[in-house]
Amino acid sequence: MRCVGFGLLLLMVSPCLRSQTAKPSPCEADTTYPGWLVYANREFHFCLRYPPNYQEVAALPRDEFSSTRVFLSDLYLKHLLPGTHGGPVDDKAGIGFVYISRTFSVKQIQTCCAPTGLNDTPPDAVRLPNRMFYFYGPGGGGVDYADQYMTEIQGKILSIQFGGPWRDSKSPIEETKRLETKILSTLQTY
Repeated sequence: MRCVGFGLLLLMVSPCLRSQTAKPSPCEADTTYPGWLVYANREFHFCLRYPPNYQEVAALPRDEFSSTRVFLSDLYLKHLLPGTHGGPVDDKAGIGFVYISRTFSVKQIQTCCAPTGLNDTPPDAVRLPNRMFYFYGPGGGGVDYADQYMTEIQGKILSIQFGGPWRDSKSPIEETKRLETKILSTLQTY
C-alpha cells in the first residue's frame, strides 16, 4: 500500500503515520465531552477531541516548495462538502492544523501568521486551563478568514484554524466561535 498525505489550508496527519506503532494518545481517556472523537497526530505528538459531526479528510501531498509549513488533514462538517471558502454566505466549515517549523515566539507568529500580511499587530493571548494560545481573527480586505490559534509544540508553532461557515461577516459564525475554545481545551501533547 502506498501512503500519501494530502491537505488544504488546515493541518492533520496522513492515516499511514497514525497507524505506526506509538504511545497511545492521552486524549483516548478524556471523557470531558462524551461522544466526541479523537484526532491524534502521531508525527507531531498531539491530540484533541472534536464533535462527531466532523469527518477527517486526509492532507494533500507535502509541497516541496514550502519549507516552513506542513499542512495535515482537515476536519470538515459531514453535511458540508469540502471546497474553497469564499463569500459571505459560504456554508463550508472546517478545522485545520498547520505545523510551522519556525522557532516558537510571538514575533515569529506575527511574521508568519498575521492575517493582514503585516507583522505590526501582535496576536491576542488566550489563556485556557491547559495552555496559552495566540489568536488572530479577520484581516483587511473583503475575504473570509479562519479564526487561527497558535501554540507551541516541540519548540515550533502549531496553528489550529477554524473556518466557516460565514454569514454576513469575514469571521466564522458564533456557533463556530463557541466551539473553538471547547476543542482547544482538549489539546494535549504526548
